[in-house]
Amino acid sequence: MLFADALSGNAGTASPPGVSGPVLAGGHAGEDPAVLNAPECGALHIGLCSGAPVWHDRYLPMGEEWKTESLRLKDRHGWKAKPGFAICAIDRGAIRFDYPEGWHVSADSGQVNVRDHPEPNDNCVLAVSQMHLPRGLADQVPVRELVLGSIRGDDRDVLERKEVIGVPREDGIDLAYTEIRHMDPEEQRQASSRIAVARGGGVYCLITFDLWVEDLPKYEPVWEEALRSLTLGIYIKDPTAGPIGH
Repeated sequence: MLFADALSGNAGTASPPGVSGPVLAGGHAGEDPAVLNAPECGALHIGLCSGAPVWHDRYLPMGEEWKTESLRLKDRHGWKAKPGFAICAIDRGAIRFDYPEGWHVSADSGQVNVRDHPEPNDNCVLAVSQMHLPRGLADQVPVRELVLGSIRGDDRDVLERKEVIGVPREDGIDLAYTEIRHMDPEEQRQASSRIAVARGGGVYCLITFDLWVEDLPKYEPVWEEALRSLTLGIYIKDPTAGPIGH
């Protein structure tokens, strides 16, 4: 799991003393996870490790190396994900979504980037960030209009613009997305860019997913699970306990 506050720098892999295996990875539901937390600037992951679950603290000020500390998770913590997926929580639970276990996670310019492989060998990137909009105005705008506004002025070599699709939810989250297909000028291959905006619990979230068109069937489950698992505005008081009661 990734638990992030204000984000900067890249999240690397490390194993804290007494814990075998990397903790920068997702844990299967029902297995012992490890947690990495950054109280001010950085990222927290719940990952699979052998032995006791820990809370692994990484603090990354601008331009400095990671500092680490390990704490134990509560026995009945509430972190749960589908088998094969890990959890990411931004701003202490303001945004939570799941991503494939073992994918590479980094933080850059206020957003979390999740890739199938580290750059430059990646084939796709799922990027998630919190949008800071004027609540009084934005709350009155349909999310489909916010989606359209987010792609306005796109100057790529656009081949096709899909219709905006609303995603029905039973938890009160308003969610819609669209897709742009364009020609990558360097690779001369068709690329797909999906853009989603979600609103709920007083939080606005932007999710983008960039990949090659021919890879859409392979990576479609990644997009579907990110949207399905998305929660907004459920702030976690104690990361070692998780979202108890939700």
